[in-house]
Amino acid sequence: MKKILFALALVCIFATAASAQSKFEKMDTNNDSEVSWEEFSKTYPSMKELAFQTIDKDDSKGISQEEWNGFISGHNTGGKKGGGMMGGKMGGMGSKMGGKKPSGAPELINPPKK
Repeated sequence: MKKILFALALVCIFATAASAQSKFEKMDTNNDSEVSWEEFSKTYPSMKELAFQTIDKDDSKGISQEEWNGFISGHNTGGKKGGGMMGGKMGGMGSKMGGKKPSGAPELINPPKK
């Protein structure tokens, strides 16, 4: 049973990595190995620029494959390691607050229009 669970965990890890790679390649429309705000916003039109800046850990104005993979791995674990949307530049507040947005924290996703 332990071997089956271990194998399943490995499959999930590799599937997540492959999915992250594929999504990054689709976002990087000019194939310069970096996703600009323009490329990101075309893929995720409801996201605010603050979300992009949160993923862009080195403030290079572009998301590298490494930054994207770090975001995806943290996001898939609920941000508990500080890599999700509320981790990183946001000080890991999301993980400290049980994943809830603290009062006064900026919105990272544009709310739906009424």
